[in-house]
Amino acid sequence: MSWAAIARKDFSDAVRSKALWALTALFVVFMLGAAAGYGYFFDTTTAVDLLDLLSGPVNFLIPITALLATIHSISGELESGTSKLLLSLPHTRRDVVIGKIVGRSAVMLIAVFIGVMSAGAYVFAVYTTVDAINYLGFAVFALLLALVYTSIGVGLSALARSTSRSTIIAAGFYTLLSFVWPLILSVVAYTTSEDSILNLTPGRRQFLNQIPPTDAITTARAGFTSTMNTPAALATSKWVLLVIAIAWLLGVPAIGYWRFNTRDL
Repeated sequence: MSWAAIARKDFSDAVRSKALWALTALFVVFMLGAAAGYGYFFDTTTAVDLLDLLSGPVNFLIPITALLATIHSISGELESGTSKLLLSLPHTRRDVVIGKIVGRSAVMLIAVFIGVMSAGAYVFAVYTTVDAINYLGFAVFALLLALVYTSIGVGLSALARSTSRSTIIAAGFYTLLSFVWPLILSVVAYTTSEDSILNLTPGRRQFLNQIPPTDAITTARAGFTSTMNTPAALATSKWVLLVIAIAWLLGVPAIGYWRFNTRDL
């Protein structure tokens, strides 16, 4: 259980540096403010309408925050030289990766959970009818989004030996999946003929649009809770979308660990 010691130290460092409290305050202010703001300025006649509106900013803030909180988790120690001291103790490099994921995930999950609950308090206070299952689904998948991106951030950090490189990698990763990937699909869809092997039928394009972790998790939530307007074909593939999310959760850290394990310190 050597990784557990690393996780405890990482979590304790976040508490001492007040990073946990800062993240918690950020999510409480954001979630509560967004819920109250959308409820006041938009025609949200039901709690479901409000949850639909909240999905957009939540899907932006959680990935960005998780990446910022983790992208220097391993590369920072490599750059400062503390990784040599850490690995001189009875810790393996796998322990370091797992411990960082667990420790940073605990910080992110606590902050997101408190933020989601603060928004929930507003929803249950303002709306007379609230589907508890739908709101639970919103909360669970927000936590899943935080967990996946925290794991991705640690994995990306393990790919680089300096904080500047890991920052560039994280920025490139987010830009690629958020902006470049949808653009590539659009270009391919509009420039290929129907008989081309690269032709994207509507079903194929809808599926490929769900490859990024944020889209996979958001659409999976819709499939499980039916709180958002999604194509019926995708609603039936909610389990496949969960598999995609889990693949990101495990795949990026595995690649990061492989690079970290083969690197000469």
